[in-house]
Amino acid sequence: MIPLELWYSHSQTEGDIARTHEELDAVLDRIAALSDAEWPVLATLSEVGSRFGPPLYVGFHESKGALMYPGESDREYTLGEGTQDGDPLLYMYMTSDDEFPPNAEVSASLVRQAAHEFADTGLRPACVRWQVWEPEFADSGSERPEQS
Repeated sequence: MIPLELWYSHSQTEGDIARTHEELDAVLDRIAALSDAEWPVLATLSEVGSRFGPPLYVGFHESKGALMYPGESDREYTLGEGTQDGDPLLYMYMTSDDEFPPNAEVSASLVRQAAHEFADTGLRPACVRWQVWEPEFADSGSERPEQS
């Protein structure tokens, strides 16, 4: 497993480090415990000491969750069930909210599986379906979202 640094709370003075799958599960448990019906929580997972490879954003919203992977040119979000119409989902990263597509939520167990895959490969997880989507605050009138 690639050692990961996880950031998720404004009260952290340093990121939590996970060097084993058991440590990763323990940190994911802490992150998931912060979420409730009104407070979906978002965390970043990145390789310890890496200034390059993109992080994986992991969100929990009770029994569901969502992922975002910032690729070279587009942000990719999990593609869950439901419609692309409607209000964006808001996930809280520390003290700011981040928009996700209305259909980005998948099961929390699939979010965990993707986090473990990222820990093993350092690459965008292949165990979930992805869609390209531009948050409304950054939308410049271009069409969205594309699915992959």
